[in-house]
Amino acid sequence: MSDTATNWDSLDATHAAAWTVIGRGTADPKAPTRNPVLATRGLDGGGEARIVVLRAASSVEATLTVYTDTLSTKVSELAEDSRATLLFWVPRQMFQIRARGPVTVTPGRGEVWTGLSDGAKSLYGMTPPPGQPVGTPDAAEARPDPARFGVATMAVQSLETLHLGRTRHRRARFDRSDAFTGAWLAP
Repeated sequence: MSDTATNWDSLDATHAAAWTVIGRGTADPKAPTRNPVLATRGLDGGGEARIVVLRAASSVEATLTVYTDTLSTKVSELAEDSRATLLFWVPRQMFQIRARGPVTVTPGRGEVWTGLSDGAKSLYGMTPPPGQPVGTPDAAEARPDPARFGVATMAVQSLETLHLGRTRHRRARFDRSDAFTGAWLAP
């Protein structure tokens, strides 16, 4: 999707462009939306942010999904305060997308777990758990454990876009409460 292919003066086109580029991140490992930043409220009250891998996106249901080790700090943070932001940046289009909403973490057993590669499975069940001190960089041991595999799904409550045009910037916000019809904001 090029800059000229999107009518950045249309709320409908901007909303559609956001979901199109987000959707590419689920299918194309090289898409810039494959690895958004997940921001949460830290356990100490400060902000936390980390890169995650986008696994699923549904514009119809307005949901975004990432996978996680259930012993990771982000899961504890989301249990304390489920509100989060996923930030996407598409450099070629100079297009930023911020999705906000509550995130629910559920067990990812069954068909989702069996669909993972052995390499991906090894990421869920590290010993010691994520974020714990280790003596050397290779001291953590991969022990795939389906009980530690979680699916984190955001119910998007708002989608805010910012297109940095050459001569003019355009910013819009789309809220679930008004069926994502959208409104323009000052950039």
